[in-house]
Amino acid sequence: MSINGLSKYLRFYSKPLTIALVIFISLVGLYFRYAKYASRALWGDEYVFFTPLSGHTFRDTPLMHVIGKNLTILQFPGDVILLWSMAHYFGENKWVLALPHILITILGFYLLYKLCSLYFKTTWGYVITFLVVAFNANLVFASFELRPYGVLAVLSIASFLVMKIIVEKRDPSPWEKIGINAFIFMLLLFHMYGSWILFFTYLFHFVASANEPRGKIIFRNLKHYSYGFVLAMPLWIYFTFGFDKEYLQRDTFEFIKKGIVPWLKGVFGNLIGFRLFYLFLPGLIALILPQEDNWKQIWFFILLIWAPILLLFFVCYIHKYWFIQRLFTWEMPLFAFLLGWVWDSLFLRFSRKVEKNN
Repeated sequence: MSINGLSKYLRFYSKPLTIALVIFISLVGLYFRYAKYASRALWGDEYVFFTPLSGHTFRDTPLMHVIGKNLTILQFPGDVILLWSMAHYFGENKWVLALPHILITILGFYLLYKLCSLYFKTTWGYVITFLVVAFNANLVFASFELRPYGVLAVLSIASFLVMKIIVEKRDPSPWEKIGINAFIFMLLLFHMYGSWILFFTYLFHFVASANEPRGKIIFRNLKHYSYGFVLAMPLWIYFTFGFDKEYLQRDTFEFIKKGIVPWLKGVFGNLIGFRLFYLFLPGLIALILPQEDNWKQIWFFILLIWAPILLLFFVCYIHKYWFIQRLFTWEMPLFAFLLGWVWDSLFLRFSRKVEKNN
């Protein structure tokens, strides 16, 4: 291969081919999710959502009774409302109950493509990101699971895109304002981690917008989107503090082992979720190389991967609860995106070096 040919190969991008590859990998990922859900019986924690109450079936139990039962365990009712709605109107079939999660998972692949299109300049970045998401064993299990973690993974991508609009767009349309306020309201009330997702995704875009005075960003843009936040706050406070959460004493290190090296291996292994793709981890070296967008990638890693995981760990340690991978499932697609982003940067860097040395 000639020098020019190698350079073109490294920075290769074809929109039609990229879309075709993204669709193919997404379909493979959806098949794995279907096969996993089809081959297993529902497990104990899934039944928490729709155990019959007072002799009634889940579909016949009033929604507020179901929410009241689950709030002592989950605090926030978002996924319970999704499941109850499907059961109430369509029955308690396993696939019927999972249908909202299936549709949200499909939407998640589309949103991930939109996210990649904002940052990537090579086809390789897309391929790496979608491979990690499609094959991640934790996401494969969580996507159709009758629990909120797969939905949270999609909400993290959506929140990243929405927060980008909030920080960067100067003149949002009325419909954009309404839609974004509705999203903020829903995100805050869907699950406790909704507030974490909202906070960390906004914080990243706030830090990344270094070309504008910070005060202008806050007061110019946030005023348009405060309504969803203000409306959600009374219910958020009620769901957060209005019920005594049932904490069971667990060994914090039962799933991710104690010790710096075992702990790091457990965390990063679960973020990737597929042993073969550990080979993508060395791409993180791009975080310390001087190159375009390097500082944004560093802040992405700190604010959207590392800081939330450390915070989760310390909360689990203080409350003597499992530090388990499902608690940071919502970060896994963002980590996959980061891997694609750093490799995208590395391919471009190598391409420029090849051309320079030619």
